[in-house]
Amino acid sequence: MKKDTVIVPMYNGIKGIKRCIDSLLCQTYTELEIIIIDDGSSDGSYEYVRDLYEKSTFYDINIISKENEGVAKTRNRGIQMATGGYLSFVDQDDYLLPTYYEEYMQKVDETNAEIVVGGYQRISDDGKVSRVEKLDDSEWAKMVVAAPWAHVYKTDFIRKNKIEFLSTGLGEDVYFNMLAYSYAESVDTIPSVSYMWVDNPVSVSNSKQNVVSEKRSPLFLLNELKAHMPKENKLGKEFEEYFFVRYVAWYFLFTFRGSERSTFEKMYKNVMNWLYETYPNFRKNPYMSIRKPKGDPLFIRLSVWIFYSLERIGLMLPLMKLFTVKNT
Repeated sequence: MKKDTVIVPMYNGIKGIKRCIDSLLCQTYTELEIIIIDDGSSDGSYEYVRDLYEKSTFYDINIISKENEGVAKTRNRGIQMATGGYLSFVDQDDYLLPTYYEEYMQKVDETNAEIVVGGYQRISDDGKVSRVEKLDDSEWAKMVVAAPWAHVYKTDFIRKNKIEFLSTGLGEDVYFNMLAYSYAESVDTIPSVSYMWVDNPVSVSNSKQNVVSEKRSPLFLLNELKAHMPKENKLGKEFEEYFFVRYVAWYFLFTFRGSERSTFEKMYKNVMNWLYETYPNFRKNPYMSIRKPKGDPLFIRLSVWIFYSLERIGLMLPLMKLFTVKNT
C-alpha cells in the first residue's frame, strides 16, 4: 500500500496542471498514489492530462472525469478513492518543491500523527515570492493554513470521523480543517515551506468572496460547523470560541469595502446575533487579547481586538458602512 494518496481536483486547469503534476512526479519520496479528478472541465483539461500521463507505468496515477459538482464534492470523491495510509491535497495551479513529501512523511514516521501541517511560499505565476509562511510550534501555528493543502491526514482518521468538505460558496476549506482539528488527538507542525501557492488574481477568493452576498452567507458555514463539531472538542472550548470570534471579524473586515450597504448591514446584524447567541460570554475569552494566542500574527490579533472594541460601543457597523456602496 502506498504511504500517501495525493488528490488533485481539476477544473479548467489546462494552464497550470502540467507544472503541478510534474512536481509530484519529481518528488524524492516516491510512495505516492496520485488521483487527478476532473470536475467537468470545458477547456480540454481532462483529455490533455490523460494523453500526457495515462500510459505512465512508473508512476501510480489515476485520472478520472466526472460531471461538474464543485471542488468540495470533487475532493470528497478523492477521499473515497484513496488507498494510501495518509492523504493530502494539491490545487491545480500550485506546485511542490522536490522534498515536500519527504519532509512530511518523515514527520509521520517519527510521530504517527493524525495530521501534519507545514507552511508555504506565496508566489506569482512568473516565480516571484511575495510571502513565506514558516510554522513554529506555537499554539496557533496549526491554524495558520486554513486550506487543506500543506497538510497530510491519516486516511482512517478522516473516514472514521466522517470528515468531509462542505458544499458551500464560502469556507469549504475552513469547515474541513476545523472538523479535523476538533477530532484529532495529535497534530504536528513542521517548518517546511515546500508548498508553492501560486497567486491567481481571478480566483474565487480574490473576486467573488470579497463582498457580502446572501448567496454566500457565512451563517450556513457557521451553523454546519458548530453542529458537526464533537462535544469533546480536542481544541478546547476556549480555542473553539476564539476561532469563531476571529472568523466573524475577518469575514466582515474582508468584505465591507464595495459591498452593497443594505445587504451588508443585514448580514452584519444576523451574524453578530448568531455569535452572541452561540457564545454569549465570548468577551471573557482569554484569547481576546492583543498578546494571545501565540503564533497568530500581531496584526490579526490587533484587528480582532479593535473590531470587537468598536462593536461593543456600537461604532463598528457605522464605520464600515461608510465604505460600502449605496443602494441604487
